[in-house]
Amino acid sequence: MFDKSLLFESGALTFSPAEKPYFFTSGLLCPFYVNTHFICGGQKNAERVLSFLDERAKRPSLIVKELPPLLDSILSKSESYKLVIDEMASIINENYGILNDKKNSSNLIISGGQRRDWLFSVPLAKKLRIKHLYLFNDKSILNEAGNVLTSDNFNDSHKVIHVADLLTVGSSYLTKWIPALRNLDLNIDLSINCVDRLQGGVHNLTSSGVTEVINLAEINDDFFKLGEQLGYLNEEQSKLVSAYRNDPEGSMRAFLLKSPEFLKEALQSDEKTVKRAKLHIELNPYKMPDYYLKEVLS
Repeated sequence: MFDKSLLFESGALTFSPAEKPYFFTSGLLCPFYVNTHFICGGQKNAERVLSFLDERAKRPSLIVKELPPLLDSILSKSESYKLVIDEMASIINENYGILNDKKNSSNLIISGGQRRDWLFSVPLAKKLRIKHLYLFNDKSILNEAGNVLTSDNFNDSHKVIHVADLLTVGSSYLTKWIPALRNLDLNIDLSINCVDRLQGGVHNLTSSGVTEVINLAEINDDFFKLGEQLGYLNEEQSKLVSAYRNDPEGSMRAFLLKSPEFLKEALQSDEKTVKRAKLHIELNPYKMPDYYLKEVLS
């Protein structure tokens, strides 16, 4: 059983101060943030891998060659990383019985999407000795040898297990991973996600043809209660998180109406925050009244 406390201990899930919720790149606000990849050896190692991938973004074949040994080196030193991979491996074995049926496992494929999914999918495929597909944002697909694949490489017996770090609404699945695999006449039979934010992703995936979705951890009320018990959020933070869970839009609108200084301060903050605050004001996602926005900008 996956130990959900690992998400707190690794910094994969963090809470904002009650008076200063996080800005997303979309301009929306949220009192917590999920960086699931931090569980893969901690923040420093996870960010090291992402930098590695960014530096080689235009050389996919180099990624396929150099990423596995990098992840192996981190995995060998991280107990939390091993536990996540072991849990995912257990799920696959329970579903497909690969440890007892090598013939059956020869038809299984693990896929992962650019970039964070690969921190989970690559070592998982290696552990189970299953073929791995690297799915890129442009919908191109490479195998472990760096070869571009076509539908001629597959048949109806192949089953795809897609592994992801985080499931929110499933937009990456719907716009990139599912279409890319369908170009090879492949369907996702099982989706394994480390964390599900419970924002409609499972419904969206199954409605789009994914046969089954399994998540190691769900960001629900019990999860936040565990965070309280472990001392990762105080009473005021807990109230804001609870309000957000019940009504994401209404809770953030109420927060902004009560705290007009929040946006004023954001517009005087660091470059990233200023950019997101300006986008927020431009889009006005919470339908703030004109007088409020004028006061913020005055």
